[in-house]
Amino acid sequence: MFILRSQEWSSGPVVEAATFWRRLTGLRPVATNALLLRARSVHTVGMRHALGVVGLDEGFVVVGARTVQPLRVVLMGSARWILELPPDRPLPEVGVTLVKC
Repeated sequence: MFILRSQEWSSGPVVEAATFWRRLTGLRPVATNALLLRARSVHTVGMRHALGVVGLDEGFVVVGARTVQPLRVVLMGSARWILELPPDRPLPEVGVTLVKC
């Protein structure tokens, strides 16, 4: 586990989705930690609550951030990584660079 942070924002504990099953299930059914996926899109099928979705480029610069309701698909074409966050966590602003700690 690690944390992604900037001067103004912190993700809390992050788990990297390294296996097929972890990528498929994401933060279902209830999100507690954040999840980092090497992807450009995610779905919220099977989620009980909204999910924070943050798109990151190769340098971990935020290229998009939004809250997504259950039963949706999100595509962030310019992202190389997707950070899924529990619904109670604030989202970082677009343009902020995040670093692993």
